[in-house]
Amino acid sequence: MFALLLGCTPSDRPDSPALNDEGYFPEIDRPAAIAQWQPEDIPPAISAALIDGFPNAGPLHEIYLGMLAMGDEECPGHEDHIDAMWLYGCTAESGYWFSGVSEHLSISNMNEEAWGFSGDLKFRDPELNTFAGGGHVWHAQRHSTEPGVREFLQGTWFWEGDQQRSWFAGGISGLLEADLLRTSADTLQLNGAIGFNDIHLHFETLELNSDCNWGASGVLSIRDPGGAWHRLDFADSCSSCAQASFNGAPTGEVCLDFEPFAEPFVAYLDER
Repeated sequence: MFALLLGCTPSDRPDSPALNDEGYFPEIDRPAAIAQWQPEDIPPAISAALIDGFPNAGPLHEIYLGMLAMGDEECPGHEDHIDAMWLYGCTAESGYWFSGVSEHLSISNMNEEAWGFSGDLKFRDPELNTFAGGGHVWHAQRHSTEPGVREFLQGTWFWEGDQQRSWFAGGISGLLEADLLRTSADTLQLNGAIGFNDIHLHFETLELNSDCNWGASGVLSIRDPGGAWHRLDFADSCSSCAQASFNGAPTGEVCLDFEPFAEPFVAYLDER
């Protein structure tokens, strides 16, 4: 065996890419991605994905605590988290099954109300509907002269039992930050990326303002079914229309209704 190992020389190994004179791998010609969507296909695709609203932390937190409330003193033993001792699962007297590990945090004072959870978990109800995911969910609501809402969604989450929100039943995945500030008007800023309902969105300091019917400034990119991205540059403040490009080439104008993006975050403040 040792003789065989020692007898294997570099010349016997499969060829590997060679470095060029500058020490970098040479560039390889690759065919450019071909867009399957035209600019006019983008608004209906986004509208279809938003049929049950824009993903937000509230429903995730609600089902997380709601399912843990169906546990008992032994399984999982806590009302707001699950310990690593149940990494491989346990069944409560209610018939609910719990596995994984998680932690929960809640803050409430005169200036702020915040809650969130993180972990890697899988819960199942007696009808075998699964709530599962891994990552971090956080919501903070400011109570001041300039109230606001800030949320972080990170990781992958889904709940098969959700009959109201297709984005939750089908699952979400990404890293998204949403920050709503209420002054004389509401301003929502979105950063990061999220995938849900067969669409993938990337936000680059996309700012929406209620003063101009939720017009936008910043950049929103939408992944084409062919794999590359359509980039929408909202150059003018408070614009509902953007110059679209695909692989750097201008493709036309796209106009969007951004109110559905803002609705869940505005609702948090309106409910107080």
